[in-house]
Amino acid sequence: MNTRKKVFGILSIVVMTLIFLFSARNAEKSTEDSLRVGMAIGRLVVPGFDELDEDEKVDYAISIDHRVRKTAHFLEYTGLGMMLLGFFYDRDKKKWKYICAAFFVGAFYAVTDEFHQMFVPGRACQAFDVMIDSAGVLTGSVIALMVSFLLIKAMQKKCIKNN
Repeated sequence: MNTRKKVFGILSIVVMTLIFLFSARNAEKSTEDSLRVGMAIGRLVVPGFDELDEDEKVDYAISIDHRVRKTAHFLEYTGLGMMLLGFFYDRDKKKWKYICAAFFVGAFYAVTDEFHQMFVPGRACQAFDVMIDSAGVLTGSVIALMVSFLLIKAMQKKCIKNN
């Protein structure tokens, strides 16, 4: 196994571990996390947010909580998809093969992660989250594939220019 595969394999395991640790947080801690993110978003995008009273700030964070949570699901699995594509990528194979490999491993992990949440106090197993997670894996895989093609093209141009 080459160095790139080892690095992306380790990074994939690191991302999976982080996802597992986030999923292992009980509902109360998970809610605190997402409300904290909602407050940060409020500070960034709501004019005069800092002048609102504390209840209004919390109400805003609560109003976007569902979107914050689903976006978090999507983004963590986008990262996983990028790492998995990096692991499976092989220039000699057809691109759909390694996108499929990354997608199926990532989607399977999403299923196991949701199953794991059934045993965490206040958390639940939701099929919709598996769909969001799987869409994130696919998106991350496609992004990583596009980046790899751009890097290859840039290296080829540099080689042509140097010759």
